[in-house]
Amino acid sequence: LQNLNVSIKPGWKVGVVGRTDAGKSSLISELFRLFNEGLEGEIKVDGREVAHKHGGPQ
Repeated sequence: LQNLNVSIKPGWKVGVVGRTDAGKSSLISELFRLFNEGLEGEIKVDGREVAHKHGGPQ
């Protein structure tokens, strides 16, 4: 994935759908790992920032 930007509006629900062993859980785990290891961006829940990171490992 490159240049991924996802904005989810309040009240919206997002799901990851696929067949068994399609990699759904792996995708979510990898996104969190990338965020923790250097992905730049922010995670907001209900409009409140729960995580923010500028590029580079911490």
